[in-house]
Amino acid sequence: MESYRFGCTPVSAYRKPLLRALMELGGSAHKNKVFDRVGAIMKDTLTEDDYQKNHEYPYSRRVRRGEHIQWRQNAAWQSHKMVEEGLLKSTSPKGVLEITEAGRLTFLEIMASNTSSPETEQP
Repeated sequence: MESYRFGCTPVSAYRKPLLRALMELGGSAHKNKVFDRVGAIMKDTLTEDDYQKNHEYPYSRRVRRGEHIQWRQNAAWQSHKMVEEGLLKSTSPKGVLEITEAGRLTFLEIMASNTSSPETEQP
């Protein structure tokens, strides 16, 4: 699923930063800590629209303050997709993101191909 808001960074763009953040955090961390790190990694990539509040998020009544900012929601969507793909563990405690061995290998493959693909570079 790509971002449905015009001007926002595509959901798929969060894949590498999520993997990188988890690797930097030792493979497992609370989602807010991971998303904070993703925000730092993507600071030069995120657009003004990414920082807008997403009032259309269907679960917003249950979301804590600050978590319904569009880029954080897109990062959450990507992390959910990565669980489905087996890159993140589905058995982690609530609120915790944890990389799998497949996720580690994917990250290493992305980093190896990064030297030949400038469009995939992240700070």
